[in-house]
Amino acid sequence: MQDFTIFAFSTMEHYINYGYTDITRYAIPMRALARATPDDLLILPDNQHVRELVELYEEELTERPLNILWTRDINFQIDVELAGSQDLINRIQSEIDRSREAGRRVVIHPYSNTHDAQRWISQLRGVDRIIGDPPDLVTQYCGKDVYYPPVSNPDAETFPRLVSRLRIPPGYVCNDRRDLLAAANLLADRGIDQLLLKPVIGNSGSGIIAVRDRGHLDEFVISQPHILCQRIIIPISPTMGCEMNCAIEILDGKIFGPPTAQLIQGSEWIGGVVPGVNPETFQQQAVEQAEALLEHLLSRGLGAIGGLDFIADQRGDAFLVDNNLTRETGCHFPKYFQINYAPQQPFACGEAPVPTVPPGEFLDDLRRRGLAFSRQSRCGVFPFHYIRSKYSMLIAFGETPFEARRLLDEARAPNDRLRS
Repeated sequence: MQDFTIFAFSTMEHYINYGYTDITRYAIPMRALARATPDDLLILPDNQHVRELVELYEEELTERPLNILWTRDINFQIDVELAGSQDLINRIQSEIDRSREAGRRVVIHPYSNTHDAQRWISQLRGVDRIIGDPPDLVTQYCGKDVYYPPVSNPDAETFPRLVSRLRIPPGYVCNDRRDLLAAANLLADRGIDQLLLKPVIGNSGSGIIAVRDRGHLDEFVISQPHILCQRIIIPISPTMGCEMNCAIEILDGKIFGPPTAQLIQGSEWIGGVVPGVNPETFQQQAVEQAEALLEHLLSRGLGAIGGLDFIADQRGDAFLVDNNLTRETGCHFPKYFQINYAPQQPFACGEAPVPTVPPGEFLDDLRRRGLAFSRQSRCGVFPFHYIRSKYSMLIAFGETPFEARRLLDEARAPNDRLRS
């Protein structure tokens, strides 16, 4: 039986509270373009730049028009707009009814199965499956603090105490400056004086600060309610120009595809390479830890979707340094694109200088330079995630990961004509 999947990638409420920009408002919903086919239903905010990218997918990739339900774009969260619109609910229900009459299973794939998502999903009849964790567990485990005790109770039970194979850098959850200094003292007692501070809620590495000297703690301003203070892992020599690392994605309770070697700029994620080109020993350590943690998550009713980030220390040992449970990550949707348009082909993806031209003109320029993606050869570069004048990400396919990275770097080279 074929699935009829409804994709509704909505930003989350706490993204608003933590100052995420309007780029996030559109960038997250647009990620579903890489996954959806014309036989699915894709829910998107009605915005000129979103429509430009949809037109490019339809002209170049999907062969048939995509089945899109456009919202009025009156709320930062698609989830909230859907829950409050009987007209949109009725139109989704009509799509469900037609699909069930055709003998198809109905699957809903949200960005994260939050309580906000459930407020509209619960109004629908005939849904067979939701890709996501239970909403109460999403609320409990969506932050990056699930591996760490509060500094006020340093012996509290955490996942690493329950999953012995996990290797994480020591650290504590802090709520204010007093907590931060207490955490630094506890770590100093263990001989740790180089620290990493990161927001409990965040993505793409935003807001992460390395503190090499404890004296700099006095300069740190806590702008968010919860901060992690942990030992910094000094990574091993760069691979492909970035620290040795890998991201392991989870989808439908299973490890999703090969690990991604992430491209990092400072502390922020700017792309990835699949398959990764890390040493086998490091990658195997990461996979074994991920499998052990996933087994534990599934026993708790978790593990439907998420991502786990690992870094190699100077000895090459894999440390779990970041957690993105209960939601899509930036490493999922490039793999979706690969599955749909270039199965099994190595790829590299990465942010590019922001152009002011529509995505179609950008692709035309890639063609003139002999770099554009071809479905026949399954090689080349495509602007698969693109908000004109605000944000762009390219995906490059090659016969090897190194060739894909070379094509990506060539396509990302400054082109003043596209930014004039």
